[in-house]
This record gives sequence, structure tokens and C-alpha cells, in this order.
Amino acid sequence: MQKPKPMNKFLFLILLIFANVHSEAQILVAQYNFDGNALDAVGNHHGTLTNGPTYTTDRFGNPNSAIFLDGIDDFIILADAITLQANTYTYDLWVNPSSNPGAAQAKCILSIGGNGGDQLMTNAGVDGWNLSGYQNPSGTYNTTSNVPPVIGQWYHVTGTRDLTTATLYVNGVPVDVATFSNGTSPKYGQSNAYIGRRTNNGFVGPQYFHGAIDDLKIYSGINIPLPLDITLFKGEQDNNQTILNWHTANMKNVLGFEIEKSNNGILFEKIGYTEATEKNEYTFTDPQLSDRNNFYRLKIMDEDGQFTYSKTVLVINTEKTEMVCFPNPIHEELNISSSAYPFTYHLYDLYGNEMLTGVSANQQIRVSCASLSKGMYMIKVVSNGEIKTLKFTKE
Repeated sequence: MQKPKPMNKFLFLILLIFANVHSEAQILVAQYNFDGNALDAVGNHHGTLTNGPTYTTDRFGNPNSAIFLDGIDDFIILADAITLQANTYTYDLWVNPSSNPGAAQAKCILSIGGNGGDQLMTNAGVDGWNLSGYQNPSGTYNTTSNVPPVIGQWYHVTGTRDLTTATLYVNGVPVDVATFSNGTSPKYGQSNAYIGRRTNNGFVGPQYFHGAIDDLKIYSGINIPLPLDITLFKGEQDNNQTILNWHTANMKNVLGFEIEKSNNGILFEKIGYTEATEKNEYTFTDPQLSDRNNFYRLKIMDEDGQFTYSKTVLVINTEKTEMVCFPNPIHEELNISSSAYPFTYHLYDLYGNEMLTGVSANQQIRVSCASLSKGMYMIKVVSNGEIKTLKFTKE
């Protein structure tokens, strides 16, 4: 793919404005937090680790909170890949390279579309970060940062593409733009999507990425990154409430933060708002922990109406774990239910003899008690280090 010719700053600004006018509203279709797994936090495009990717420290220093790829054969296959093939899109991620490819080579971070028609985010060696893709009805486009990244340093890299313009951002700053005829759409060759490699096995090869990746988001539509770094975001339980703290850096033209909450990490609702200040340190209190699992994220708003999301944090409400057994009394079967799962259970008689034990991967399990004599029993349910002892009677 040929790199577009350099353009002056005035034309660059005009193109950015033109791109914003023609961009559709963004929809977050996939999000990979890599917090010990490769699950899609907003949809069903779950990742399958292939050839041994490992979890590593993220940019905040949290262990097992980013994915590391060895540059040899590690990659991740994304499920339901065809639904990631949008006509306008945004790829947004944090990336920490462990090596740079040589001249005219690339290491592929994200590939959607397969042989002869993929849309790519890469580390392109001497050209630095790269967003490129095939076009319909023909042709390709290419954008580069023109500066190779520093090894071992985290970068926020974003690529956007609508029907007239593709723009590459590094750390929230636009660094290159490619333009094409109005109505030109992306070309997708196959229903493939990979993190950490390209589909091709021919001349260019798979182009395996070497380094760490975190907080990868894929949008349908344009989501322009904000010039802002969240250097700390955490939540802690305080009695029956949550205290959220976050710190920012390199903030420019940020209006404020909407605080969103979810009990499943997928469907969020707004619970508050905090205006941006020059202090760069913020605190918000959620007065009610209503569920066992409490997920929080920040919707970061700028002065032009654009927004982006922070990483999601989980606060576990240890006071809200509910463990019950029913019916009581029983005849043949006992149902054990816990709001925190998986859980283990241990059933004892009144003399402390263990009669039954087992593990449930789900919220509820049905246990046969046909072998038990009539009388009173105790059952101990254990989940996430919490223990609750219940009593029931068999008739």
C-alpha cells in the first residue's frame, strides 16, 4: 500500500472537519479489556487464544490485565467476525511494542476481513503506527505516524475511517490522513478477524505482533479519541457504598465525566456527572451497592460533544452475597442458590460428619438427598472466600 503524500496543516484541519461532518454516530461493537480473559465485554465476539498468548501487566501496573504476544506465532481469533465489518469504523487500543519490524515490514495488531480485503492496524517498522485497508471498488489506502515507537512504552493508537477519509491518531493527536472518493467503502475479503496477526499466509506472511495490547475497542462509526490519559481508575467498597477515584494527564478541552454503572459489565446506565478541573484528581461516591457485582466506567466528554470510555472496574459487594437453600423441609432434593458463583457446598449432620460435598459453576444447583436419614442438617456454602452456614430439615 502506498503512503499518501504529506499535506499542509490547513488542509489537514479541513479534512478533519469534513470527516466529522460525514461520520455516522459510533456504536461500540466489541471491547477487550484483557483482565485475565479475551472475552468481548459488550458483545459476542469473544477471543480464542492461539499458540500461547499470556497475560501481563497493563499501563497502570495491574497484573494479568493486558495480553502479551510473542511475535512468533501468538494470536487471538475473534468470533462472529463478519459482524465487525462496518462501512465506517474506529479501531482504538493501547499498545506496548517489544520490538519494531524492519523496513518495508509490519507487525499486525488487528486485522479484519481476510485475504485480499482486510482492514489493518499495524506497527509498520520505520513508518511507525499504521492504519490501512483495501477499498471498494478497487485500490487501497494507508496512513502512518512516520515515527517508529519506543520499545517498552505504552501508546494510545486510534484509527478512524468513513466514506471519504481515514485518520490515524497517536495519544489523541491526529498524525496522518488519507482521502478517497466519496462513497468508497472498505473491502472485506473473508469473515476473519484476528488480534496479533494478519490473515495472509502468502508473500507478506501472517505478520505476528510482538508486544502487549490492552483496552481494544472496535466501533461501527467514528469515535475520535480525546487528548486525555487516565493514569489511575479504581473503586473501593466503603460499607454499603463505592468510592471511585481517577487521575488524569495530558487533558485538553475535556468538559467532564459521566459515571456509568452496570451489574453485568455490558448494560450501563448513568449514575452521576463530574466536571473536569485543572487538579486532574477526582472522586465520586456511589451511595448504594445494590448488587454483588458492581461495574463502573467513565464516559469522557469533550467540549465538542465527542466522547470515549475509560476502562471498566469491578467492585464486589461482600455485604450483598445471598446464599439460600430450599425448600425447607425437604423430601428428596435440596436446591442451593448463591448470588456469588462458582461455589462449593459441604453438607453435615448435627454431629459434624460430612455427608455430601460438591461444586456448582452456576448460581443454583439441585442436590439429591435421597440417601440421608430424616432429621436436621447443616450446609456450608463457600464462594470467593465467603462462608455461610444454613440449616434445613429432611422429612
